[in-house]
Amino acid sequence: MNRIVLLIVCLLMTPIVTGCSGTMRAVAANGTVDIMVAGKPSVDRETDIGLARVGAESNLALMAGLRETVPDNEDLLLLMAEGYGGYAFGFVEDDLDQLEDTDDLYDETLERAYGIYGKGVEAARAWLKLRHEDLPDVVSSTDGEADRALAAMTAEDVPGLFWLGNSWSSQVNLKQDDPAEVLSLGRIEMIMSRALELDETFFDGGPHLFFGVVKCSAGKQLNDETESAAKHFARAWEISKEKNLMVRALEARWLLKALGDREKLEEALQSIVDAEIDSPRHNLINTLAKRRAARWLDNLDALIPEL
Repeated sequence: MNRIVLLIVCLLMTPIVTGCSGTMRAVAANGTVDIMVAGKPSVDRETDIGLARVGAESNLALMAGLRETVPDNEDLLLLMAEGYGGYAFGFVEDDLDQLEDTDDLYDETLERAYGIYGKGVEAARAWLKLRHEDLPDVVSSTDGEADRALAAMTAEDVPGLFWLGNSWSSQVNLKQDDPAEVLSLGRIEMIMSRALELDETFFDGGPHLFFGVVKCSAGKQLNDETESAAKHFARAWEISKEKNLMVRALEARWLLKALGDREKLEEALQSIVDAEIDSPRHNLINTLAKRRAARWLDNLDALIPEL
């Protein structure tokens, strides 16, 4: 307890005790990051979406502040990369999904999601740069330089590669009408291909889920692409031990929609709505998946019009 009191006093006296303030702030910041890393499983176990959202917003604000003190903390940068991407997908894109493109808030919400994903991209790039200062940036370099950088990456780099590609591709998905954005897909696929090669199991088969969605996106709805997408979705579901309902939700939303199979789409969405949540570490993602599946089920005609 005395150490904690000393720490707080030192932090509060920053303008006066300049000799110890910088060091003590760093100690406090690094300790806080350690606590956040240790407490992350409790976030995944949350079932109250409102509470999870408020908690995520508070954590992101705290992390941004911590970065001012410990900008080179790898754990913090990775938390931010995942945190921004997860918040944008789980909550802001969910807001967007409930709006029509003619609604007053639609453009504002889309830009907000785009910007938050951008923060996730930046944090992931910073994490990779910190680990590989001698390698070219995989985002801004030439294809040859990016190939060289990606070839030097190992399985330990997969978290940064995945969250970089995930948030960047989500930005592209939000602005599919922008040719400049769509051109980025080639580089994103390079990054995610390397992540898949190094560790296909990361984040419940996240690299497979990425390719499942991408291969069903606009301009890629060919038989060979949807067949490949189906294999990626199936592998992600297998890797998650059939516990991550978001895999099934995205498979329904993208693959079954691309195939135009309204009956299977309806059955798949209903099965997600009816599914029991029996894996504590998937509580939050499954609660979000069930909510989206229920909404898509209620608006089935928007996905595949009834003949």
